[in-house]
Amino acid sequence: MSMEIDRDDTDTTEEDNVKDEQIISDISSSLDSPSPSALRLDRIPSQTLYKCSFLEAKSFLSKCEGSANDSIWNHLSELITKILEERPVNIIDYLEQYSARVKRERFEIANNHIQKVFVPTSDLDYAKRNIELIKAAEMPPTSEITEEVNEEESEVDGATTSNKKMGFLQFMDNFRQAGVGLSKDESYLINLSLIKLQKTKPAVQKFKFWGKIFGLKKDYLLAECDLTKEEIERREEEEQERIAKEKELEEKLEEEQKQREEEEQKKREEEEQKQKEEEEKLQNEQMKQTPSEDKSDENKERASEDKEKEIPVVPLRDQYKRPKTPQIIEEIKPEIESEPLGEGINKKVYFVCNEPGDDWIELPTVTPKQIQIARKIKRYFTGDLEAEINTYPIFPGNEKNYLRAQIARISSSTHISPLGYYTFSDDLEEEEEEEDIAEDEEEGKKISFVSNSQYEPSSIEELTDPSMSFWVHHAFHLLKQGRATFWKPKPIKDEEEEEAEEEQEEEEDEEAEGGEVAEEAQPLLTPLSGDTCLETRAMWTVQKTSIYAKENAVAFVASNLWPGAYAFASGRSYGNIYIGWGHKYLARGYSPVALPHPEEEYEIGPEVMEMTDPTPEMEEEWREKQRKKEEKAETEGEEGEEEEDEEEGDEDEDDED
Repeated sequence: MSMEIDRDDTDTTEEDNVKDEQIISDISSSLDSPSPSALRLDRIPSQTLYKCSFLEAKSFLSKCEGSANDSIWNHLSELITKILEERPVNIIDYLEQYSARVKRERFEIANNHIQKVFVPTSDLDYAKRNIELIKAAEMPPTSEITEEVNEEESEVDGATTSNKKMGFLQFMDNFRQAGVGLSKDESYLINLSLIKLQKTKPAVQKFKFWGKIFGLKKDYLLAECDLTKEEIERREEEEQERIAKEKELEEKLEEEQKQREEEEQKKREEEEQKQKEEEEKLQNEQMKQTPSEDKSDENKERASEDKEKEIPVVPLRDQYKRPKTPQIIEEIKPEIESEPLGEGINKKVYFVCNEPGDDWIELPTVTPKQIQIARKIKRYFTGDLEAEINTYPIFPGNEKNYLRAQIARISSSTHISPLGYYTFSDDLEEEEEEEDIAEDEEEGKKISFVSNSQYEPSSIEELTDPSMSFWVHHAFHLLKQGRATFWKPKPIKDEEEEEAEEEQEEEEDEEAEGGEVAEEAQPLLTPLSGDTCLETRAMWTVQKTSIYAKENAVAFVASNLWPGAYAFASGRSYGNIYIGWGHKYLARGYSPVALPHPEEEYEIGPEVMEMTDPTPEMEEEWREKQRKKEEKAETEGEEGEEEEDEEEGDEDEDDED
């Protein structure tokens, strides 16, 4: 029974309080009596009735019941006290577990003085994150992520049917047969995460799980995708607009810099002109103040001329000529252009995240310089895409650029497929199943391929042949330049040179350009039997997943050059995956690039060579020579003065005559 009481009317006298206590005692006794209905509640004041309801509830909660012989009142008071003392976070989520722990503490030994603080398990957060991932990945069942498979068509009752595409979970099961891959739980979550990526990125198509790269703090999960033609064109237009804006800004900055320099030069010229005018004024004032020249002034001029004629004494350290300051001549090489988006090593787009459920982040395109430097350094990943890379040589970028460069290196070396699965063709009509086909117009080399609709799977014995003749590379080979195609620099030429070179032949043009020798890339779909062997082991290791159940066995290939790169082939399907640290195998270990030799500051010669200090006798001899030179100069000066005096006397006599 509950009633609202006005708190402002609670002021009562002591006599009223005594009466209330008597009434409460009567009520409590009547509650224990067998017939509590005999109590008249209409005669009880509201304030007293409120106190009575509280005491009634407390007496009910204070009853000791159960096997523990404890009351709810004591348990709740201990629970609230414990919560106020420890103040855990989000107690409402695990209040039941906290209450059970308070109960258990009553029966523990009193000698155990270790304080137990409740720590929520990580399973709760893990389950919540997975529930959100499942909700975000809700899509029709036809949108399942698929891997590479060559559909086999057959006629049944006059109708053409085809095998269903292999799903991602089945794709991971094939690797799990060989003892590699990820757990079932992680594979399922990655599949949901890929579905979420497909849902949030409509401009991206052909999703594929590339692999997992371990990090010191966090790992990287990677997805390989293809962009639509419309998306590639849109990004190219944005890139051109960005470049045009940068050029405009550079031109504006150059114009502003020129204006500043011109203004500074004008100010300098004005200041110099003012200084000259002031000096001329001072000279004119001095000329007005000085009297006419006399003989004393003539003597002063002669004395100054004599001082100028005197040979100065040059110290010994100043007798040697200082060498010329060295001039740094830098050989500026043109920077190798990166391949455009959708071509070469930038044909695919890669997304990365640390755990299933995290947001996918698109990696930037890779440049040839990044690949060249990545070949010379070795650094473990941290799991932070924005982490700095402090290495020598200096890597142009942060960890996300280094990750993209390693992906390009691993893909070019380890992405393989069974022989005959892909083929070259010039038929462009089957656009839904086939990829775009093109040929290099300059060199006549095919740079793309399509799925072979007439592919006949090789037997398990052929796929596990150690010669590796039934496996081919279907990824672009990386050149030393860091590109899939060789790039020739375009030298800056005048109009006359261009007109002259147009008349020459192609061979003469190549010699005139003076460019480096063109490197030939490994053709696509080249068998693995042509790969060079390592110093201590073969490039590839091939085996069967089972020697007993040959019908269900899968051909499994592992790369020894890039530990962690694997491939399988089963029937008309195959797959590639990488699970490792992202480092290449080195037979002799990693040795960092040596620092360059220090440049010579000065040319080696007598001016900079070390010499022995002169002895006292040598110093005295040098002083004697200097003294004789001074005496000789003085005598010559006196004789010259006498001759001048004689000449002046003769001129005076001639004037008198």
